[in-house]
Amino acid sequence: GVFTHSLVGKPGTPEEQRTPVNAAVWRYHPTRHKFDIFARGSSNPWGVDFNQHGQAFITACVIPHLFHVIQGARYQRQGGQHFNPYVYDDIKTIADHVHYVGNIRDHAWWGGKEPAMPTSTSSAGGGHAHCGAMIYLADNWPEKYRNHIYFNNVHGNRVNSDILERTGSGFVGRHGKDLLLANDQWFRGINLKYGPDGSVHLIDWYDKNACHRRTPEIWDRSNGRIYRIRYGETKHKAVDLSKLTNPELVKLQLHQNEWYVRTARRLLQERRAALRETDSPTITMIRETVGPLREIMSHHDDPTRQLRAMWTLHSMGLLTLGNCLDQLNSPHEYVRGWAIQLMTERCLKSGDQLSGPAYRRFTELARQDPSPVVRLYLASALQKIPPRQRWSIAAGLLLHAEDADDHNLPLMIWYGIEPLVTSDVKQALAMSDTAKIPLLKRYIIRRAATDNQTLEAVISRLNRSTSSEEQLLFLEEILAAFQGRVNIPTPPAWQAAYERLSQSSQLTVRNQADQVAVALGDRRIFPKLRKLVLDPKQEVGKRQQAMEMLIRGRDQQAAPVLQTVVTVQALRATAIRALAAYDDPATPQVLLKSYGQLSVSERRDAINTLVSRPAYALALLDAVKNDLVSRSDIHAYNIRQLMITRFSGNGLPASGVKCAKRPLRNNRKSPGTRPT
Repeated sequence: GVFTHSLVGKPGTPEEQRTPVNAAVWRYHPTRHKFDIFARGSSNPWGVDFNQHGQAFITACVIPHLFHVIQGARYQRQGGQHFNPYVYDDIKTIADHVHYVGNIRDHAWWGGKEPAMPTSTSSAGGGHAHCGAMIYLADNWPEKYRNHIYFNNVHGNRVNSDILERTGSGFVGRHGKDLLLANDQWFRGINLKYGPDGSVHLIDWYDKNACHRRTPEIWDRSNGRIYRIRYGETKHKAVDLSKLTNPELVKLQLHQNEWYVRTARRLLQERRAALRETDSPTITMIRETVGPLREIMSHHDDPTRQLRAMWTLHSMGLLTLGNCLDQLNSPHEYVRGWAIQLMTERCLKSGDQLSGPAYRRFTELARQDPSPVVRLYLASALQKIPPRQRWSIAAGLLLHAEDADDHNLPLMIWYGIEPLVTSDVKQALAMSDTAKIPLLKRYIIRRAATDNQTLEAVISRLNRSTSSEEQLLFLEEILAAFQGRVNIPTPPAWQAAYERLSQSSQLTVRNQADQVAVALGDRRIFPKLRKLVLDPKQEVGKRQQAMEMLIRGRDQQAAPVLQTVVTVQALRATAIRALAAYDDPATPQVLLKSYGQLSVSERRDAINTLVSRPAYALALLDAVKNDLVSRSDIHAYNIRQLMITRFSGNGLPASGVKCAKRPLRNNRKSPGTRPT
């Protein structure tokens, strides 16, 4: 979870071999006993289901409530960070709405309160907390309900529905009508599933409390409720599919009710897993199932039935590489997409790379397939494919300008190519030159600029650019890569690059180049910046920016400039704080001289600066002694700093520290009394 992190592994597995989880959707193979992260991120994904094309969807709490889940994706988080710092962005919700109005806190149960449901939030859908998920694929409800997703709204005492509408490589979730509204405020729906008769069973934990209650005794564990939601009359009969023969289970892959389809598939998988390869029952089972399933997969006129046959063969371990290669020629985009995913899993199960035919077809499809769905499956597969085989597939995916604004594709491609950038930066930058998806060009440059070993290649490529637009793009991403970093070594190519950029006719290019120069410690820029800070004719914003650049660049000659602008109201706060980094004898006098004109927050900054160095602290104590600075302005953390200075052997007199400490004690005894 977001706040409850895990290290997953079998008992006895060393920590370094476990899988770290800090919010994810995972899967577990029932016979290979393999744990696998399917996608990362989200918040309380308490519901998951699949549509008729095998697309997964989860419902969530606190953050927006609906996500289309793609293998290898990173999704919006409630809190914390993704493990990989180079993700840069994650995929957001597909919902075009929320189920509340205003702030979540208006209806949430946080902080021990039991809020009343605002009418506006009730009308919008009942609140932010969702639980369970069901895409109806059975045969009792009317057709108009099929393929819609239904989920419980914990605070709203109801079942919401969203309409899943295809767009680009994925979906958008439209606001559907609520399926039902309970007449009891204790209704807490948890999950809902359709059964063999097509009706839906809904479980309700039924409690006065909804969430965020840590007192165990207040929860009512004595009851719960199960509801059956049906359309018209249904005849209940006992169903035990385990008694059916293998051919009968195969025929159920054509059933209108997905309960039969999924249960039959599971039973076939379990039967196959229980048999040894050389047993005669194995040969019999293969003879009874493989031929009929391949017939459905290859010749049925409904692609959803073709998919069911593919999934069943795959679950039984009987889907071949040849089957998948054939399905890559299907006219149906989801069939081609699933062939990519299943082929990738099959190839990498038996080896460490794609087979030659699979690799060649993936490369062709990346460039030529007209479907964004197929390209999404290829992008997802990149993370599974060995890095050396990703380049040509990724290069083809980057050529599709029509995918630039797709909800999923730019980021999914990025998650797959990110590790490639620093492994071969020249090839990565060459790929970015041909990219038709602007975000990926930016991210490649940024990632290359984050590594000191590859920064030189980025600067060299920037130096060859003749377009102001491209120069600005490079500079923006270099600065983004420099955020939070210090002591970045100056690449040899920077000197020539800066000389060119500083002569640009575009002011924005020159300004951005100056900022890069400061971050690299290029002192050639400092005189110009000092002059700009001191020029009263310049806009305050430009002076502030120049001062911040001097500070970030740790210009050793900046102290007199900072001291001068202490008298400029719009600049003084930053200047006062920055002076703590410079050991200049004039600083205490400058700050103390202006002290009477400073605001409360500025005085606090001035005190913090004056206690930062022994010489400054002595001047401060003299000012306190001479009543130039009120003793009440010296706070406990300032005293702590003075004591540290005293005991670090800097010669700060103990009497001076006591002089500052004594009134604090008096203040705590008599709040509001003027110290004496």
